[in-house]
Amino acid sequence: MDGTKTTLVDSLSEQAKLLREKIIQVVSKNGGHLGASLGATDIILALHQVFDSPNDKIIFDTGHQAYAHKLLTDRKDQFETLRTYRGLSGFTDPLESEHDHFFAGHAGTALSLAMGVHDSLKQKDQAHWTIAMIGDASLSCGLTLEGLNNINSSHKRLIIILNDNGMSISKGCGNFHHYLDEIKNFPFDSLQETFHNIFSIFQLKYIGPVNGHDPEAMVNLFEKIKRGDGPFLIHIKTVKGYGLAYAESSPTLWHGPKPFCIESGKFKQTTSNLIPFPKLFGKELLVLAKTNLELVVLTPATATGACLEPFSQIYPERFYDVGIAEGHAVTYSAGLSRFQKKQVILSIYATFLQRALDNLFHDIVLQQVPVLIAIDRAGISPQDGSTHHGIYDIGFLKAMPGLIVAQPRNGQVLQEVLHSYKKYEAPVVIRYPNLETTPGENPLKYRQPGCGELLIQTSAQEKKILLVPLGHMVENAFKVRDYLIDKGLDASIFDPVFIKPLDKEQLLKLLDEHDAIFIIEEHSRENGLGSIIASLLLENQVRHKRFHIFGVPDYFVAHGTYQELMEEIGLTPHKIANCILKMMSALPQL
Repeated sequence: MDGTKTTLVDSLSEQAKLLREKIIQVVSKNGGHLGASLGATDIILALHQVFDSPNDKIIFDTGHQAYAHKLLTDRKDQFETLRTYRGLSGFTDPLESEHDHFFAGHAGTALSLAMGVHDSLKQKDQAHWTIAMIGDASLSCGLTLEGLNNINSSHKRLIIILNDNGMSISKGCGNFHHYLDEIKNFPFDSLQETFHNIFSIFQLKYIGPVNGHDPEAMVNLFEKIKRGDGPFLIHIKTVKGYGLAYAESSPTLWHGPKPFCIESGKFKQTTSNLIPFPKLFGKELLVLAKTNLELVVLTPATATGACLEPFSQIYPERFYDVGIAEGHAVTYSAGLSRFQKKQVILSIYATFLQRALDNLFHDIVLQQVPVLIAIDRAGISPQDGSTHHGIYDIGFLKAMPGLIVAQPRNGQVLQEVLHSYKKYEAPVVIRYPNLETTPGENPLKYRQPGCGELLIQTSAQEKKILLVPLGHMVENAFKVRDYLIDKGLDASIFDPVFIKPLDKEQLLKLLDEHDAIFIIEEHSRENGLGSIIASLLLENQVRHKRFHIFGVPDYFVAHGTYQELMEEIGLTPHKIANCILKMMSALPQL
């Protein structure tokens, strides 16, 4: 497990067992993507036995299946740091190792990347192999299908490993999923004959289905393949969570678990009485569905993480999981809503929506289709890191005419916007993080787009400070205000609630009344709420004001705990307050 090749005498099955034990031990402490990595361990071990990484390029489709790859290359001694601050990434990362060729945090990229790498090596007359390791769920992804459509007979050193475990995050769906089940009883491993199935359309030499938990047999097969010419598709059947009984029996639950007890299989409990935004959103959908029979919900393969499973079980005929197909999810939701006037809610992670930007603009916003898009994971995604931080979407959302964008500060406001949005008769976005919040306790009121709230008014007569936090940053703003009061300064706090349209009238009045304006947002400060308000200042020639944006700096933030990352990027209440105090001390008396 140190990057050198084992011998078959050492028993590859035993080696795989040791790899899995190490993965389980580390994930039980740090959390992480357990199921996919356990299922892929035997395949990865066999690949490293036969192929010469990094000269032969193993390219992973979503790097969360690559934990064994990390152990088998040059990171065994660092593996305990997996997903910890300044430790190993939970995905493949070229900055970590020459054996990782690309960042791989989202599905669908491996085949196109591998084809490009293959052709670049071919042009340099290098006879190395390029291996794309994809999951069966990746076949629902449009980018994978585009890659398949461009394979030809010149890809002689290209191998596609199809790791078929019947799952994405949740249970697999769609036609490819059912087709793969149908061909499982017809194993085929001959390189001399042609076996015709759907992959023949793409000029691929199909081999399979292969037992993905017999590493010795896979080594023999890979050796045989190396003596032939591709392109090959090797269909390998695996079990998600293999080697850990409770993970095998509940693969969705154990896709990406939090820290847990290995012996009991129980998660380590927290004592918080709060509720995560996604869970509150999922519960509120059930409330809405009772009174609105036209309400339907969609997701691109994130039913579990987005807390939609209760809805899918109670209203299966009103729930659509389209698989890893973000663009299709957005455009399909537009079609559902357009003529039958269905109340369509699309739940999608912030970084997944980035992959469907044009679909959002062209098929929903331009057509003014009144779909509600619930953007989950809007903010820092701590242990997942740079590929998953939802901190860029305001930059493109703010540019789309007629789109309403809200970010509730707590559960009460989230519930109110959800119960109000139907009356907007426009495309609507609600952003929220995967953080805990307080559920609503007061009667719900109607939320008018473009109406913010002054939460507290300063009593100061000079050096008046206005804090404008985005969404859940309101909580930080109140803590900042407490720090400032201890130092003799007071502050007003204004929650815009709606990023677009912005409450310009109230905000301009507040800007006029205050000497310093500080924006606090868990978003890129280059193109978020702060940039919108800065434009407002310029347009209205508001001068002689101290103005500063506290947001995510212009670099790729890695992974760590939420608190560690907030400290790094300067978004903790203490760091914000200290910065404000320094700036205010330089502000002349008025």
